[in-house]
Amino acid sequence: MTLAVASTDPRVAGFIAIAPPILRGNWATLESSHGPKIFLCGDRDPYAPPEVLANVVKSLDEPKRLAIFSDADHFFVGQEHALAQHAVKLLQELS
Repeated sequence: MTLAVASTDPRVAGFIAIAPPILRGNWATLESSHGPKIFLCGDRDPYAPPEVLANVVKSLDEPKRLAIFSDADHFFVGQEHALAQHAVKLLQELS
């Protein structure tokens, strides 16, 4: 729901999607998003499989980034700090 609004509301300048459930819903609205788009997922996430998410991200306009965390599940257990640090780094790169 959040990504649908983030992609169409002109007040949203960009977004970070952490483990978006890419296998559910309609993600076509992402194609209209022109601001920075950051996607983070784990390589063991059954709800945001990296290969599926990578195909979606590939189809989007720049600026965009996809980061796949090794040995991480949907909840990034034990990697929360690294996740936050990487999100900040990517935000800085795209700002």
